[in-house]
Amino acid sequence: MSAAPTPEPELITARIALTIAGTKLEANVTVPTAPARLSAMLPLLQGITDAVIASVVKSVEAQGRKISCKAGCAACCRQMVPVSEVEARRLREVVEGLAEPARSRVKGRFQDALGRLEQAGLLDALRRFDRLSTEERNQAGRTYFAQYVACPFLEDESCSIYHDRPVGCRQYLVTSPPALCSNPMDNALGGVAMPVPLWPILARIGEDPAEPEPGPLRWLPLVLAPEWADAHPDETAARPAPEWVRLFFERLCGTPIPAPEVGVMAAPIAPGE
Repeated sequence: MSAAPTPEPELITARIALTIAGTKLEANVTVPTAPARLSAMLPLLQGITDAVIASVVKSVEAQGRKISCKAGCAACCRQMVPVSEVEARRLREVVEGLAEPARSRVKGRFQDALGRLEQAGLLDALRRFDRLSTEERNQAGRTYFAQYVACPFLEDESCSIYHDRPVGCRQYLVTSPPALCSNPMDNALGGVAMPVPLWPILARIGEDPAEPEPGPLRWLPLVLAPEWADAHPDETAARPAPEWVRLFFERLCGTPIPAPEVGVMAAPIAPGE
């Protein structure tokens, strides 16, 4: 007796039309109607984010400016990269999914980075980042970059997990000479401004909608992602996939998103933008 075939998931398609940075973005988004955790929706939401970024880049290039970011230009990969909780868990999965010896090599880089940050007296502050004041966070960001600790996923000055890189990395784009990125705190970089900071959307989207007021933005430095994810199993409630998409666009188009703080990777805005 053969097993009954697995039924195909019921899908729903929505037509999206937005005007971003003067450029119209149109796309069809197809998702299952069944409940899903935010982690399962992350690839789709990253894809939407990429479309938004591409639309902004098209507008920038129409103004005669050219994105100067390229493979091998990796000064930004020494900054303190903010990741949402869902991205932190995904990065841990990426590490564990690597074949040997790559998995051990990347895990070793994470440990080396934590060791250097501990020697700099910064690791304790990073592990209690949610309890630091804005001024303390800003200083931590500057101190972090001063250590010039490379992202553990950086190989030959290029991202080894480009497809899975955090949204904070995706939205960080400049049109100024790459050499200026070696000192982003003091140099006036020609940054590409997004309509709203995009990575905080993922940090907010999983919040309990019953909460009357949003709490502090929940994120952590990328370098802590694996150890944080080990200690924090995913307890995000499942929601119908179309609801996750709706929440994402509400955050993108309506609800104000807190701007990134000084010292945290965020595309710098050039004067006059």
